[in-house]
Amino acid sequence: MRRRATLMPVVRLRWLLWGFLAFLSACAFVPHQTEWIAVGHTTREEVIDAYGEPDLVMAAAEGETVVYRPMNLSRSIPPLEIPTVQAGPRGMVATKIEPINRGPNAAAMSPALRKRPDRDLRIRYDAYGIVREIIR
Repeated sequence: MRRRATLMPVVRLRWLLWGFLAFLSACAFVPHQTEWIAVGHTTREEVIDAYGEPDLVMAAAEGETVVYRPMNLSRSIPPLEIPTVQAGPRGMVATKIEPINRGPNAAAMSPALRKRPDRDLRIRYDAYGIVREIIR
């Protein structure tokens, strides 16, 4: 009887651990970023409001297909540089270009970079600007 009483906390801990793992796995299934787009209802303007201007537009007689690519943070933000003026030799003025460091979190804080799709996305519109197909 005593042995059974000492095993009960271990069994409860095991069930608690399984419940916690089930909760974590349920949280891992996040809906995709394009689930808000309703084929046949969402307009071109709504997509542009959400994702910005597309990276590529392919026009056709029946409509157009646009391509959105995820932002590559290493190449998407050009470096900032400003000219500085310094006193030079013999009363001359020398100008020099100095880079501005944005900081380690500048790319993550930019609102334009947070709303791009996380992978390549193609959207086909009809002639009226209504979404007809989402191609992933």
